[in-house]
Amino acid sequence: TKRKIRSFTKDEFVTFQKGLREYYESTNYKAFAFLYVLSHTGLRKGELLALTWQNINFNDGMLHIKQAVTRNKDNQLVIGKTKNIYSNRHVPIGNETIKILKKWRLIQRHELQYFNVVSLKPNQLVFTSQNGGILSPSKPGKWLRKIEENYDLPLYVTPHGLRHTYTSLLIENGRPVNEVATVLGHKDATITIQVYNDLHPITDNEIGNVIENL
Repeated sequence: TKRKIRSFTKDEFVTFQKGLREYYESTNYKAFAFLYVLSHTGLRKGELLALTWQNINFNDGMLHIKQAVTRNKDNQLVIGKTKNIYSNRHVPIGNETIKILKKWRLIQRHELQYFNVVSLKPNQLVFTSQNGGILSPSKPGKWLRKIEENYDLPLYVTPHGLRHTYTSLLIENGRPVNEVATVLGHKDATITIQVYNDLHPITDNEIGNVIENL
């Protein structure tokens, strides 16, 4: 039995964005930037944890996704391959996301320098732990939970649920499913359609009247 897919509705997503800004933008910019980028790109959490600054093209507004945080045989966090070859992709980002990432880059440099961590290395991760290592994968979930608790949002939506929310909102706004599948790194559109159908099962009989009304 597969686990039920969970996501925010459009109205809940609006509340989430409001809460994200009010709760974190002035107090924890790392949390704010991470959850903002995650929710506006449809990235898998491990892909964003492994993203480096050199894989962001601010001029073209693109993220180049080619690696992800995984665990090795000793259960240690490492930078490894993405889920599959289709996950190696370019993901478009909007102007506000670019603005937030640029501001976070400046803040990160100051934070890492304070802890005597070199922040200008070519493969610098966009989001790190305090000592410059891989950020704990449990952090984003804890950050998201705080917003859900304080803004009366469903507690069952996880960071991966933000990916499902992104999928749903794109399709609802008329983006072609094949295009959405490519951005998400799905092998083909059938996976994307299944995710959307699981989120939005048919609950009325309107479709039953379509052919009859021709």
